[in-house]
Amino acid sequence: MSVRVVQTTEGWNICSQNNDEMYAVTKINIVCQCLLKCENCQACIHQYSCTGLDSSVRWNMCKHIHYICHFNKDKSFLLCQGDNELDIHELSSEKDVIADELGRRYSPIRIGMSDRREALKLKLNAMVDTLNSEEEIQAFVKNFASVKPTIDAICLHNAEIPPLPHNKEIIPVNKKIIPQRRLFSTKKKTSNAAWR
Repeated sequence: MSVRVVQTTEGWNICSQNNDEMYAVTKINIVCQCLLKCENCQACIHQYSCTGLDSSVRWNMCKHIHYICHFNKDKSFLLCQGDNELDIHELSSEKDVIADELGRRYSPIRIGMSDRREALKLKLNAMVDTLNSEEEIQAFVKNFASVKPTIDAICLHNAEIPPLPHNKEIIPVNKKIIPQRRLFSTKKKTSNAAWR
């Protein structure tokens, strides 16, 4: 797959592979302290903007932004200034990258429960430490207030689920059919003589 990238004063221009569209990726915030970062790129979601449709969805990093992050991360690529263009060949296709990401994201978690709790505590402490104003604290408290009822509901739901019977005899659905009532007409029959 060959992708054309042109570095400009505002950011980067990426040529589309399928059609003749050009996507502009710009870097908005150079240093960011937010915790929402891509694991591969180490860039937060609001650090870049793109003119593509995928980037218009809030809290979504499009493939063009990921590509530019990898482009900047790898120092072996030569950056081109102005109108100079660079052909970059990727080794894997887009479908392979998506499949790998989904496989990694939804793979069974192998770390223990206590390690996960400890990591969650550290993450929550880091989030609380970044709060600087009363409005931020109120927003955090408001969103955090729904966590306890949600956990209680999950515990209650798990406790109420009865175990499935394993030794139940399988009976065909058509074996015990209740016969339908016989319906008859309640209309009064008239004689044919009355019609003549």
